[in-house]
Amino acid sequence: MKGKFLSGDVIWLPFRYCLFTRPKDYFDSLKKAGIDKSDWGEFVPGDKGAATHFWRFKDLQVLIVCMDRNCGKDPLQITSLLFHEAVHIWQELIKHMGEKEPSDEFMAYSIQWIGQQLCYEFRRQVKRRKGE
Repeated sequence: MKGKFLSGDVIWLPFRYCLFTRPKDYFDSLKKAGIDKSDWGEFVPGDKGAATHFWRFKDLQVLIVCMDRNCGKDPLQITSLLFHEAVHIWQELIKHMGEKEPSDEFMAYSIQWIGQQLCYEFRRQVKRRKGE
């Protein structure tokens, strides 16, 4: 995968997740991973601005957050979308754990941490692209 795994050093996560802000990078990674092109779907469906895709690469489950970096100029809108996708990642974590009633604090801290990592990565990718 071309994307940087944001969860690479987090041993308690049963999967990895990453963020793509450019369709080309996302589709190049799917191609390289050997995913059949007929299964790719859209980078970000419709006018959503962001989406989380679930894939299996060999024995590793990967959650890929795709966000159109041009979806909005308002930083609050971008942050809100990234935290929305963080909730989907957290929901997948809970499914893997078999947790039926996670504590409120576990949920809040987990979503905060995942969302923060997505925000940092979004900022890193946007800054890097401006320097190209």
